[in-house]
Amino acid sequence: MKFILPLLLLLLSVGHELNAQCQVQNGGFEMWTDYTDSFEHELGLELTEPVIFPTNWFSIFRLTQIALSGFIIDYLDQDSLDIPIFNTLQQYSPGANGTATAAKISGDSLELISDLVQFAECSFRPEKMTGYFKYEGEGQDTLRIAAILYKGNELVDTADAIGYANFSVVGTPIDISRDAADFTAFSADFIYNSDENPDTVAILILSTKDEANPNDTSFHVVDEIQFEGGVVPTKDYYQEAPYALTPNPATELLTLNLNSRYPIRVELYDAIGNRVLDKDVSSSESISIRHLPSGTYLSRIRSAEDIFWQKLVINR
Repeated sequence: MKFILPLLLLLLSVGHELNAQCQVQNGGFEMWTDYTDSFEHELGLELTEPVIFPTNWFSIFRLTQIALSGFIIDYLDQDSLDIPIFNTLQQYSPGANGTATAAKISGDSLELISDLVQFAECSFRPEKMTGYFKYEGEGQDTLRIAAILYKGNELVDTADAIGYANFSVVGTPIDISRDAADFTAFSADFIYNSDENPDTVAILILSTKDEANPNDTSFHVVDEIQFEGGVVPTKDYYQEAPYALTPNPATELLTLNLNSRYPIRVELYDAIGNRVLDKDVSSSESISIRHLPSGTYLSRIRSAEDIFWQKLVINR
């Protein structure tokens, strides 16, 4: 279907370059973004149900499944789509360890599998993936959380990956000493197939409904996913540059304080990964940020030798 490719490219283009040290962005699911307008534009339909994802997470597999299933074709000649395509991905409160929110995820009778996916740069070999989960209901839904480390632009499976960590559970462990409302901690060690350093990590969360009971209302909740331990490559190409752009906080102008014979490219990304500034500048040159609203940004500063990262606050 014609809307699949542009919509997938839209989702994959957000937040992909912000994570060189292999940290799970928004692994605590505290930030959420409304993509309803984007989906309405791509589908050419008014949506009666909102499309809200955890920031930096997307439901690529489920979107593809639904698009390829053919059911939506009947709606393309209408003005609105009144099916809650992503109602199985919702905010859940409270989260683990007293946090405000977590991510509720479940398949449904429309499509048995629901997913969240995140891609990020990763020049790092972590030791393990940890997090929290719980299951509400009495069904046999399967939860799988996987992290795959690889090189290049094409996602590979675990057999061809540089390394991977994989956690899965059916329903929830039976523990009469544990309150049903509590989260259960999990930990999965990374298994490495080679000595290479990766440049990309894909993090996948999949919840699969029991085929024998597709109308069951059970669901999983996940929270606080992160990587722990590991080895940073001997040459760390990504460095912190706390004073490269000044002042910080800034109001209208920035000054680049890096000495270089060649132009330096400065990029700014907003809180959801959109690139809002991309400019070649010379040392000590002023950069106008008058067009940007107040908020927290991440800057990537690329010289001929290195790449630097800096958190930047615009405050007016």
